[in-house]
Amino acid sequence: MLDYKGHRIRQADYQGSTVCVLHQSSTELSYEEQIELNQAIIKRIESFTQALIKELQQYTNKTITRKSRLEQINELQEGLNEKLNMLFDQENEKVELMMEWLNLRSQDMVKFSNNSAELLTLKTKILDLKSKILHLQVLQNIFTETNQSIKSHAEVYKDLKEVIKETEERIQEYRRIIDSDRI
Repeated sequence: MLDYKGHRIRQADYQGSTVCVLHQSSTELSYEEQIELNQAIIKRIESFTQALIKELQQYTNKTITRKSRLEQINELQEGLNEKLNMLFDQENEKVELMMEWLNLRSQDMVKFSNNSAELLTLKTKILDLKSKILHLQVLQNIFTETNQSIKSHAEVYKDLKEVIKETEERIQEYRRIIDSDRI
C-alpha cells in the first residue's frame, strides 16, 4: 500500500478482476504511474469539492433568497386567504339568496295552484249553471213544442180518422159488391 498525503492506495492482490462482468487482468502500476494516478484523482476530487462548495454557496444564497421568497409566499398566502374568505362569504350569501328565492317560488307555486284550483272550481260552477240553463231551455222547448205538437197531432188524428172512415166505407162497399155477386 502506498500512502500519499493521507490517502492510501491499495493494489489488487490478485491477478484478475471482473468489472461489469467482464474479465480484466490487473497490471501493477509503476511508482510514477501511481503518483500520476493519485494526482489525477486528487485533481478530480478537488474540482469536485470546488463544484460542491460553489453549489453549497448557491444553496446558501438560495436559502437567503428563499427567506425573502417565504415572506413573499406568506404575504401571498395571506392575500389568498382573505380572498378565499371573501369568496366563502359571497357563496354563503348566494346560498341564502337561493334559499329565499326557492321559498318565494314555492310560495308562489302554492298561490298559483290555489288560484288554479279556484279558477277550475269557478269554471265547473259556470259549466254546471250552463247545463241547468240548457236543461231549462230544453224543457221550455218541449212544452212549447207540445202545445204545437198537440195541435198537429190532433189534425193528424182527424185526418187519420177521416181516412179510416173512408177506408171502412170502401170496405163495406166492396163487401156489398161481393155479397151481391154471391147471390
